[in-house]
Amino acid sequence: MFCFGIDALETDPAAVEGARVALLSHPAGVNSAGEASWEVLRRIPGCRLVRLFGPEHGIDGSAQDMASVRDAAHAPTDLPVRSLYGSTFASLAPAPADFDGVDVLVCDLQDVGARYYTFVWTVCLAIDAAARAGTRVVVCDRPNPIGGAVEGEPQAPEFTSFVGWRRVPVRHGRTVAELSLQYREEARP
Repeated sequence: MFCFGIDALETDPAAVEGARVALLSHPAGVNSAGEASWEVLRRIPGCRLVRLFGPEHGIDGSAQDMASVRDAAHAPTDLPVRSLYGSTFASLAPAPADFDGVDVLVCDLQDVGARYYTFVWTVCLAIDAAARAGTRVVVCDRPNPIGGAVEGEPQAPEFTSFVGWRRVPVRHGRTVAELSLQYREEARP
C-alpha cells in the first residue's frame, strides 16, 4: 500500500524538526485523513511553517487556468503566500529572497501524470531555486492517479515549455518525486 509522503513525514519528521519550513502545495496536498499538508506541518513539534508557495490556480485552487495569481496572505494561517504562477517566466520559481529565513522547502503537489500539467514543473523550478539558495528540499510523493503506463512521444526539444519543461511522453507514468529526481539527475553536470 502506498503511503502519502506527508504521512511519512509526519511519522518520521526528522527532515523538518527544528526547521523553518516553506510549503509548496495546493488543495490536493492532503494526508490520508484529508487534512491539508500545512495543518500537518504546523502540528509537528519543532517544525515552524513560515511561508507558503502556490502553483498554478493558487494555494487554494481558486484561480482559473492560465490566469496569473498574486501573492497574498493565507486566510487560515495568515502566513505569506508567494505565487509561483505570475505573468513572467521569472515568476514561475521562487526568488532568492523567498528563501530568507527558510531552512527546508517541502513540496506536496498532486499531479495527474501528464506532461501538460504544470505542477511537476513548478516543483522542478522550485528545487533549482532552493538549491541555489542552499535550502534543503523534501518532496512528498503520492501516487500517479493515471497509473504508471507510458503513452505518446516526448516532444521535440524546440517545443519544450512550461507545459512540458522536459522531454517526457504525454502520459509519463511517473510520480512527482520520480520526475523531480530524474530532473535533478539530468541537471547535474
